[in-house]
Amino acid sequence: MGYIKCPRCELNYIKEEEKFCSCCLSEINNKKDTNIQTINGKVDKLFQEHFTFKNIIKYYRGKTGFVALNSENEEVGVVFMCDDRRTPAYAHCELCIYSQYQNKYGEWHRIKSHGARIEWEHLKNILKTQGFYKLYID
Repeated sequence: MGYIKCPRCELNYIKEEEKFCSCCLSEINNKKDTNIQTINGKVDKLFQEHFTFKNIIKYYRGKTGFVALNSENEEVGVVFMCDDRRTPAYAHCELCIYSQYQNKYGEWHRIKSHGARIEWEHLKNILKTQGFYKLYID
């Protein structure tokens, strides 16, 4: 029997046959209306929606990031660089959702687009040249 990192938080170790760590299970059970789907015990989709990140700098929760709009053009949160060196998501984008939208999206997401993480420097370069970045978050 081996151990793997929890596929949701990528921090805690779980037995291979478990789906999530106890922390993530508790959060999932307390937020039943978040759109979390699994395939074979692995997180597959978090919200399946187009988002637009704009070159509008926002200071939120002690960090500086860029404004995030959902597919309805509502400002729903801020995209930051993941600064947790313990995870594979380090130096990639993560999304912090405003409290009024957390029932729909959850609170924090280490985001992927078409199965791949988005590098923070890549996002910054696109926003610097184009002013916005529209992508599908899965």
